[in-house]
Amino acid sequence: MQEKNPGYIKDIEKYFLKVTGKGLMLSGKDYNLINSWQERSVSKETVFKAIQNSLKEKDLSKLRGIYSIEDNIEDYIKSTKVEVVTHKDSPSNLSKTNSLKPVLKKIDSIINSQVDDNVKSALIKTRYKIDQLKSYKTDNFYSELKRIESDFFDTLYKKLDNKSKQDIRNEAENKLPKEAKHFDKETKEKTVNAFRNEIVKRNFNLNNIFELK
Repeated sequence: MQEKNPGYIKDIEKYFLKVTGKGLMLSGKDYNLINSWQERSVSKETVFKAIQNSLKEKDLSKLRGIYSIEDNIEDYIKSTKVEVVTHKDSPSNLSKTNSLKPVLKKIDSIINSQVDDNVKSALIKTRYKIDQLKSYKTDNFYSELKRIESDFFDTLYKKLDNKSKQDIRNEAENKLPKEAKHFDKETKEKTVNAFRNEIVKRNFNLNNIFELK
């Protein structure tokens, strides 16, 4: 069965192709951009609005891909930075301890009810890392949380048996567009891994556990 929400990368891809209405396919350069936004914890909604705003005065016939409006999108993301920083859930208004409470609470609940030892073990180690963020001196608070999340799903994937890993790997590769054959090795692997982690998240029913709300 096809998942209802394929994840960050696929959702942005679908949105871009829909609003351009040109049947464009994304390139490796586009996937790198989307990956960078995900790693910076830019919400999908912000990217959607940025794309919509960037296309207002563009000639769609000359559009090659998302990278064609990269500067416009980045300008929009920067323009929303003040709004994000003053958001009620931002560490600038709430202590990091309070910001992380929802995440830690969800993780604790899953640990207590989890019957899979691999998931429980990985979550316990991840919980410790997240708890350490309370005293982490960095302006990249959200990026660091995103890195911990990615590491968690990487770890969970590696703990699977070989058949399960291969099945997930195959499904992730099947999500790549035909143009992926032109991607360089690093771009392709990074994109496959992002899809792979979305599949692991779905298979273990671990969606949204790292969200700060």
